[in-house]
Amino acid sequence: MRLCAIAFIAAFVLSSGAALSVVPPYISYQGVLTDADGQAMPDGMYDLMLRLYDVSSEGTPIWEDIRQVTVTRGIFNTYLGPFEFEFDRVYWLGISVDIQPELEPRTPLVSVPFSLTARTVQDSAITTMKLAPGSVMGDRIAEGQVVRALNGIQEEVFLVAGENVVIDPMGQNIIISASGGGGGVSGSGQAGQVAFWNGTSSITGDDWLFWDSVNRRLGVGTPGPNARLRVESNEQFTLIAASTYQSDLTEVFRANYLGGGNVEATAIKGISRPADGYGIGGDFSGGQYGLKTAGNGGDTGRYIYGIESNASGNTMNMSYRYGVWATAWGPSAGNNLGVVGYAYGEGNASIGVYGWGSGDNKLVWGVYGDVDGYGTEARYAIYGETFAAGDSVYAGYFDGNLVYTGSFYKLSDEMFKTNLQPVDGALDKVLALEPRKYTYDRGRYTGVSLPRGEHYGLIAQEVEEILPELIGDLYHPAKPALRGDEQEEGESFGYKGINYIELIPILVQAIKEQQETIEELKTEVQALKNR
Repeated sequence: MRLCAIAFIAAFVLSSGAALSVVPPYISYQGVLTDADGQAMPDGMYDLMLRLYDVSSEGTPIWEDIRQVTVTRGIFNTYLGPFEFEFDRVYWLGISVDIQPELEPRTPLVSVPFSLTARTVQDSAITTMKLAPGSVMGDRIAEGQVVRALNGIQEEVFLVAGENVVIDPMGQNIIISASGGGGGVSGSGQAGQVAFWNGTSSITGDDWLFWDSVNRRLGVGTPGPNARLRVESNEQFTLIAASTYQSDLTEVFRANYLGGGNVEATAIKGISRPADGYGIGGDFSGGQYGLKTAGNGGDTGRYIYGIESNASGNTMNMSYRYGVWATAWGPSAGNNLGVVGYAYGEGNASIGVYGWGSGDNKLVWGVYGDVDGYGTEARYAIYGETFAAGDSVYAGYFDGNLVYTGSFYKLSDEMFKTNLQPVDGALDKVLALEPRKYTYDRGRYTGVSLPRGEHYGLIAQEVEEILPELIGDLYHPAKPALRGDEQEEGESFGYKGINYIELIPILVQAIKEQQETIEELKTEVQALKNR
């Protein structure tokens, strides 16, 4: 099967003096369908697959469609289209008959011998989309091209004279001139100064607004900025950042360090030292948080601080220096807490509040607690409690001597006690105890603050055989390293301790039992005397 005697007709209707009709996007096509011997194919209906290419062989069709045509003595008529592209190059037509392979070779679509020349243009037919962009040659538009828009304005554009401006058309030229009388802009300034309006038609500049074009720096109130933005003033407020955006995520001011590397870069630093002992580096006030901080070190393993504060000075006559001074007050509050410390996490130690004192002072306190105020409720200078379960759980643990000047009380109210029973055989237990005189092995256990000199007491292991209820299995922790220049001090270990407070009732009962024996002996002696 082959295709021969191909012809196509593109018809354009043109009428002089009348509006040009819209050109239909179709091409008429006529062909003769024959077999391999050149004989016309039998009359009948055939399905033609029509494809249009921009290459003569292979490639991908840019248009295709199926037409059912009537073949009479081998001749058929059909049309190609519609097309949504312009015929600005040579295209090749490929035809397949009844789902057979595409016939070869493809047929090129070429121009007809003559084309009619358009004598008129339909009104509004030429739009900006039909015009080529203009190009500038010196002070003129390139010849043969059209300016399609002026400053974004299309269609008709008019020049209108403003105040003190005259527009004078002279031939192909338009002359625009100022007529004087204050219509121009004038002013003065120095290099680097940022110009600003100081009147309706004049500009000026001064060193209070300065641009360093070499280093790309802006100075407000200074002619020598040493940062991307430096602001100086002799006003009460040098810089105010304010926002009315209502959201929990609102941040009125943010400083981000965007560099990398193992450096201790500071996002915000406040310095105020007008005189020795005066100046506030930062003052924060909030409805819920006066200051909220967070230190997040990720997986670096370094020492991370939520807050690090330092109070220092060189003079000897300074009254006080506070590393942290916290005040909480207000009426009708559930609790007023000056300092709250909370530590949680896996690791060697979690310490809510840590106090450390050092120096050549008359008095040194690691933690100092004091209470004052009015009312009948109890007040505590230091209060410790624990809710954890286990033998090694203490509300307070002191590594060293413990001194108190007031009274020492142990909870002993009857309201807390049940299953009350008398103590029997206390004298025998007390007589079995072995008091000892000893000194502590300070050289072996360097991580524990053991006292010096000779001491008196009992041995926990010996007491445990007689009064096991008075023995506790205790735990001594190693002192954790709290700063980068410290190491963990000593080793953690377990040991036994004696509850000497509860030994007192047993001693009392032993005295009572001994007194009973004495009274019995006295009675017997008196009876012997009376014989």
